[in-house]
Amino acid sequence: MKIAIGIPAYNCEKSIERAINSVLLQTYQDWHLYIVDDASTDNTNLILSNYAENEKITIIKNDVNKGVSGTRNVILNTSDECYVAFLDSDDEWYTSKLEKQVEAIHRGYKIVITDYNFVTETKSKPVVAPYASLDKENFLRKNIRVCFSSVLFMKTSVQFESI
Repeated sequence: MKIAIGIPAYNCEKSIERAINSVLLQTYQDWHLYIVDDASTDNTNLILSNYAENEKITIIKNDVNKGVSGTRNVILNTSDECYVAFLDSDDEWYTSKLEKQVEAIHRGYKIVITDYNFVTETKSKPVVAPYASLDKENFLRKNIRVCFSSVLFMKTSVQFESI
């Protein structure tokens, strides 16, 4: 089960390598990483060039800034994998994140969320996912607050519109 991992990247030169490394260190390795530079004006593109030779990573550059939602849509429209996980450029995953979510997918779930830590410069607060899985309605209508970096979902289980 191959997973498309999408990182929208905008002016994230200070955090993007940490995010990418947390993907590279996953215990579950059947994935392809799509990083979209959303017309950054800092050194994000220069940092991303260090990963251009990696066969498991595709780097895309938006000509104009589309914002995080528009950039996520670029990832969804570019990837052909059936399962998708997003990682914000200032976040990082625990090494077993994908492995645990794939186990839940194999049990029949189509949208899976995990617990995570909300970290600032001065504190770290664990956030427990309100449910182990979500249905399409709650996910799309944001009835339950969800950190996008904690989600793995089947593309066909939700509908997307490009903007």
